[in-house]
Amino acid sequence: MTAAHIEDILKLINYDDIDILSPFLNSPKYLIFDVLNNKRQKQIFKGYQERKAWEKEQVQLLVKGYDALKYEYMFQICNECLCTIDKEARLLTSGVEYALEAIAANSTLFIDVVKKYMQADTPYCRHPHKIIERLFNIISPEQIKDLIISVNFKQQNIWMWEFYVCLPESHITTSWAEDLLHFLNRPSKTLRSAPPRPLDAIRKYGIIHKNFLLKASKIVSEHYDESPYIFYLYFEWLSCPSDAAEMVKMYRTELNLLEEIYFKLISYEGRVDEDGELLAEIISMDGSFLFSYLDFLLKQTTRFHYMYDTRLTRLAFVWQKDDYFTSIDLILNYLIEHSDNSTTILVLRYLFLCKGGEEDVMERYVLWIRHTIQLFSGDEQRMYILFSALEDQNENLRRETLKEFLHQNSDYQLFERLPLDSSLVSGVGSLIPAIQRKIGYLRSLFPMLSGIDFLQHTQKIERDIQRWEADIQREEIGELLRDIS
Repeated sequence: MTAAHIEDILKLINYDDIDILSPFLNSPKYLIFDVLNNKRQKQIFKGYQERKAWEKEQVQLLVKGYDALKYEYMFQICNECLCTIDKEARLLTSGVEYALEAIAANSTLFIDVVKKYMQADTPYCRHPHKIIERLFNIISPEQIKDLIISVNFKQQNIWMWEFYVCLPESHITTSWAEDLLHFLNRPSKTLRSAPPRPLDAIRKYGIIHKNFLLKASKIVSEHYDESPYIFYLYFEWLSCPSDAAEMVKMYRTELNLLEEIYFKLISYEGRVDEDGELLAEIISMDGSFLFSYLDFLLKQTTRFHYMYDTRLTRLAFVWQKDDYFTSIDLILNYLIEHSDNSTTILVLRYLFLCKGGEEDVMERYVLWIRHTIQLFSGDEQRMYILFSALEDQNENLRRETLKEFLHQNSDYQLFERLPLDSSLVSGVGSLIPAIQRKIGYLRSLFPMLSGIDFLQHTQKIERDIQRWEADIQREEIGELLRDIS
């Protein structure tokens, strides 16, 4: 906002002491801030690109003829701004970037200004990539590294990582590769905020050693306990795999290392690999990792969230497998053997909830349920788990599941223990409509209970309906009393 524009605003509100502010608003310091901020309210642009071009031009005009000392003064103003009106570091970021770009062609000045910038603690520097790249066009790698380590500034660790990433392949030697591994072996313990630094960015060092990425990964993983945040910066690229198969292929000779990294990654950041793509690829290479993951679930100290929990949604990939019958059977068998019913039910419930909108997956639900009932209709524990896990599914699926069960097993004692519907009732306002839906569902079961073999089954359903009808009466009385009061 220009000094003139501020004065116009002050006049509109009848502010009488404009003269008090005039010296500051017309000072070199405010001019620098104003141009770097580039928030001219009266300027009209046709689009984003035109605005950015104009902003860049204004900054270039400002710094034209600047020497290193004037840049140093500009950086002091930036730091003042960060300490006062812009603690979130938003206002001058683009302006500082344009100011540094303006002298990129002047090699000597650029190097001097970069050193001044580091000495000022790199205000508004979100990412040093462009600066480092430019330095590689001016001076040698040894000189760049000496320049970075010659100044003690907060982002030094970030700049050193970017140095190794930007090092041209033609300059990579055994010495530089070892230097990078040494850097990884000394993670910062004070860094709390930094751009992601994906390890695959240093794959080019493989020209020195084909297993360089594995070496680097192992070093970073070994320091997880002392610097989990730094670990996450290096492996965040695994969290949203664009090609999980390619990632696993990189670690095919060290699957144990990848599995170790995977558990550390999901322990630090729970939202990693939400769809289980990477998990699926690891399991495709090492089938035993499925049980390792289930063990990981069973060791969790925090309770699973009923509505959504990434730890469980990752298993949804099993429905996409050709051998999904076998995969889900393995999961269920393992949980029954190593866990309690409530945990097993919750995991299976998530498997039924995930990707439920896809028609082909719904068909697979039905086929697996039918397969399970045909094999285990006499297994009370397994049937209880199955019917409990289906409580949140639609009525048609639950009805068809019961129909298949009755076709395989007419034993009333087992039927009596099955949860045919959730005992919970929820709704907005009156609960009566929700209870009526439950009664309607129970009545829809009568056609499959015809015959002498199902007389007790029918009587049980009738008793359940009577209990729900009694609940409706109580709810009606409660609503009436609430209305009266």
